[in-house]
Amino acid sequence: MKNNHQFFSHMRDHRGPKPIRCTMCPFEAKDLHTWTAHMICHKEQKNYECHICHFRCKSKMTLIGHRLTHDKSKFHICHICGTKVKTSGMLNRHYYIHKETKPHVCQECGKAFCDLSRLNSHKREHGRHFVCEVCGRRFGRKDNLTVHERIHTGEKPYECKNCGKRFAQMNSLRCHSKNCERGEME
Repeated sequence: MKNNHQFFSHMRDHRGPKPIRCTMCPFEAKDLHTWTAHMICHKEQKNYECHICHFRCKSKMTLIGHRLTHDKSKFHICHICGTKVKTSGMLNRHYYIHKETKPHVCQECGKAFCDLSRLNSHKREHGRHFVCEVCGRRFGRKDNLTVHERIHTGEKPYECKNCGKRFAQMNSLRCHSKNCERGEME
């Protein structure tokens, strides 16, 4: 091949409609990377295990957080209910749940909160009416939901005119195109 453009053009000829089918749902992927990302939504196996108490979980990060529960010196413990938290600030915020007074009230639904930060967090949820049917994540705008759903579907509607590489988001294509036009491939 004489140049990168010819090579990528040649490689596009090999792609064709060779979908990898999910065995658990109708999803089809064009490549192994997309299929692997999709399969996370079906994952039920708990592959990570605590060597101390044999607690099992799906992710490494969850296991790392769990292991901290075995090290008493790294926690602040609520004297009322025994809840363990990582910092003294978190413990102070936790104590609010034991208060009987909840002076911060949501004007939209009437739900009361013991501190203003929890009320503000709750208020943001009122504006998020668009919900991903796969993972339950909520969005305030339909277009943000549409872009998010591409994570699950593997859809990549934006294609680089120089090399044929596809992207789920227009911004990713723009960043790529700047390098691709200069011949600086990723």
